[in-house]
Amino acid sequence: MLSPTKRCKFTVSFERDPIFIAGRYCKFSRNLPQSAWGFDGEDGQNGGSVGERISDVFVKHFEANSSRFTPSGREDVDVRMLGTGRPFVVQLLNARRTAFLNDKNSTNKLQELAEEINSDKRKEVFVNSLSQVNSKQALILNVGLEEKRKIYSALCYSKIPLKDDFIEKLSLKCPVEILQKTAIRVLKRRPLLDRQRTIFWIKAQKLDSFHFLLRLQTQAGTYVKEFVHSDFGRTRPSLAELMDLELGTIDILRLDVLSVELEWPPTQTTKMALQN
Repeated sequence: MLSPTKRCKFTVSFERDPIFIAGRYCKFSRNLPQSAWGFDGEDGQNGGSVGERISDVFVKHFEANSSRFTPSGREDVDVRMLGTGRPFVVQLLNARRTAFLNDKNSTNKLQELAEEINSDKRKEVFVNSLSQVNSKQALILNVGLEEKRKIYSALCYSKIPLKDDFIEKLSLKCPVEILQKTAIRVLKRRPLLDRQRTIFWIKAQKLDSFHFLLRLQTQAGTYVKEFVHSDFGRTRPSLAELMDLELGTIDILRLDVLSVELEWPPTQTTKMALQN
């Protein structure tokens, strides 16, 4: 047997299994994007984003190499996320400090992390219901996205004085199926498609002759802004049509997400079912 003529060098490295932390977040700012570099080229004010403000705290305390922030859907930078918040999961890669997750005080520790995030002086991001999940449980976050329902609140403006019976007209016409072409504002990053979505219910409150507050429950993936102002007739029927008004009569001034209907974090029963 011949002796080797060259030396072989080996590098051995070890990485820990990723850690997954689930929770919900609220966003109270209309100037804060969800991700570090938002869609449509929108970057965070003062270098911040929802994902960074949550993940950075986890990376620090878990001593992780990096993180991946995954939300269930998204809101535009000028839209607030209210109510119980939007579901999310943070994946922590090669976390070196995890022992506290295995003791009886793990819930208290996660609550301490939530309090640190929520105590930020900017008061723009709030998290709740932090819980550890495994990789299989994390996957259900974005399963069946289009079957989920969301509730919105929109401040709307009418170019003509509102009649007193418009609220009754709206409520009687739901549920209603609408057809939406890809919104003009996102065409540069999404294909041109026709999307059928459902508006399950609408409630309206007249504020004055030209302004009203709209609450509606929609199928996930609905372009709510475009449903209100019609996107130059690319959403049919639009809100104005349901009110028997001409296209372009109604516009939207502000939009908030009030609810993302999803059992999240998973209950103990769901966790056990996914383990079997």
